[in-house]
Amino acid sequence: MALATRVAKALYASFDPPGLNLWQSNGEAGGQEVPHVHLHVQPRLEGDGLLRIYPHGAPEPADRAALDRLATLIQRHVRL
Repeated sequence: MALATRVAKALYASFDPPGLNLWQSNGEAGGQEVPHVHLHVQPRLEGDGLLRIYPHGAPEPADRAALDRLATLIQRHVRL
């Protein structure tokens, strides 16, 4: 992440983009295209359509109770 931060700062200094994404994909369903870990550092423009992952519009947010149930399930597996 330290290197990703350095690259992100260099992209901002070089191109002054209005936004930037960091993403890493795992598994075919997650969009992984190459079989090793790598992090994308992508400058973004308004309306560039790069990550158009919801072709029919973004889903409605989950209600608070559903989010709390998911958090409880995840917390069982978090190791600090």
